[in-house]
Amino acid sequence: MRSLCVSVSLLLLVGSCLCQFPRPCANSEGLRTKECCPVWEGDGSACGIKSGRGKCAEVKVSNAAISKQYPYHGKDDREDWPLAFYNRTCNCFGRFGGYQCGECRFGYYGPDCSSYNNHVRKNVMKLSDEEKKKLVDYFDLAKSTVNPDYVIATATREEMGLNGENPQFADATTFDLFAWIHYYVTHPTFLGNGEVFANIDFAHMASAFPIWHRVELLFFENEIKKLTKDNEFAIPYWDWRGKTDCDICTDDLMGGQDPNFPNLISSKSPFGHWKGVCTLPETYIKEGKLCDGKKEGLLLRNAGNDDLYQRMPSSNEVELMMAFDEYDTNPFNRTSERSFRNMLEGWVSSRTGKVVDGKGYMHNLVHNFLNGTMSIIEATANDPIFFLHHAFIDSLMERWLRKHLPFYEDFPNEGAPIGHSQGYHMVPFLPIYRNIEYMLSKNLGYEYDYLQELTANVDVDVAVWSDWSDWSDCTIPGLDIRCKPIPGTQARDRRCVRHGEDGTCVGDTTETRACYNIRECCNLKGTWGAWSDWSRCRPSCGSFNSKQFRERICDADYAASGYTESITFYGKPEVNCGELPEFQTKTESKPCDVPNCLEGRRFV
Repeated sequence: MRSLCVSVSLLLLVGSCLCQFPRPCANSEGLRTKECCPVWEGDGSACGIKSGRGKCAEVKVSNAAISKQYPYHGKDDREDWPLAFYNRTCNCFGRFGGYQCGECRFGYYGPDCSSYNNHVRKNVMKLSDEEKKKLVDYFDLAKSTVNPDYVIATATREEMGLNGENPQFADATTFDLFAWIHYYVTHPTFLGNGEVFANIDFAHMASAFPIWHRVELLFFENEIKKLTKDNEFAIPYWDWRGKTDCDICTDDLMGGQDPNFPNLISSKSPFGHWKGVCTLPETYIKEGKLCDGKKEGLLLRNAGNDDLYQRMPSSNEVELMMAFDEYDTNPFNRTSERSFRNMLEGWVSSRTGKVVDGKGYMHNLVHNFLNGTMSIIEATANDPIFFLHHAFIDSLMERWLRKHLPFYEDFPNEGAPIGHSQGYHMVPFLPIYRNIEYMLSKNLGYEYDYLQELTANVDVDVAVWSDWSDWSDCTIPGLDIRCKPIPGTQARDRRCVRHGEDGTCVGDTTETRACYNIRECCNLKGTWGAWSDWSRCRPSCGSFNSKQFRERICDADYAASGYTESITFYGKPEVNCGELPEFQTKTESKPCDVPNCLEGRRFV
């Protein structure tokens, strides 16, 4: 049996509150000296060294080779994080954490950080009415309250001057802080002269994806606890398996749809009044600057209104993903095949683990289904659903870790894209933490309600069915039955995915059914029926001439053509309903208002 062992020295490095940039270091002096070792007020010493909480230490960065995906050196402040800004930071000991070692690391509480508690992250749909209201109120408070401990950078280190003579930082509310962090970790490298290098991301499309988002969740959760003085708070998760609508998009949770402007959130929800930050990444690129954290437009969301994304991942897709036993595979990026990490992130097919260009699965599919601010990588963390979605993603990673018990060596030590090897410090967090330190959650102060009874290797399902394939054509060998009332057969199949050579799937690999082949038939008669539903607005954004359409439905009269309706009809026929009665029209349209098109990268 494999085990995911954790060395004592590694555990001692794991800390608590972390972010860019601590206020005491966001000034000319901090930039000039490249030191971020603030005094802890508890004993008046830097990093609380007098009390044995930590010390000011040199930053040691990983020298592991990165992939050739990023061809530059010295062009991006995020390289060898955080050396562009600081080369000395607080190194907290034991259970202590925070940028000045004045707090406790995740899960520990009390003046001396001696009390440990695992808080339970619950299914958001099972919260009581009181818990739902508290969640919404806490998020809204975080959106309106300036964070007292951290600020954001509004310029590159070079723009702040060689000796930090021109520091450029800004206040941000706690919620906007996290939206900015997610933007900062994903923005392109500014090369100068209006050029950028876009094939770079320190939190997505490579090995550290679930680890980085785990830390962001922990940090956000910790900041909410500090803001509300509620140490029992835990982020709930949204279990979206098998859903075809957004069941948390209600005014008592994450906000319903505005009845008059379907791309907006209902004004009855506080989230309907929120304005996002860092939502115009293409504009920032054109202007050659970082997002400055200023409020921009209202949040957008129109779940299920994208023709390409009409559902969310199924339970079967999740179980299939759990059967893959390699955390990540070469080349450790979005093209990695049969990789749990890449299947979880959604750059490869949930059915095969293989790359399918232009498609989004699993994590990516949910972002795209929500169709709005959530579907833009740089802006997505503005929507409060982001944190509930990623809590469920984190729970799936935790379930996989307990099932497969990987070694730390299974996380790439070198050769991954920049920022994603196990020894790389996660951008842009301060204090500094390496990717590998957050592979476990059991000692980070939280647990998921549905995993509480799941200990290592208890999840013994080692063989699961893939999804069914599409139905085959409807045929009878040697006989043309298309457009004839002669029943044929069609089939679909699935495959058993095993963990190694173990496991057996119960059931049939093939399924057949009787059918009529009416594909593109033009000999069927029909009658005119009611109007269809109104179509979606076309174009869906960025137009003053957008319209919706509907048409009269021509219903096929199968019985009149000799067909029995108890058998499946395969294909779409060309039904002849004749001319419409006088003064009736076949189609009609009406204008509709649409928002400006969203800027930024999609999860495809």
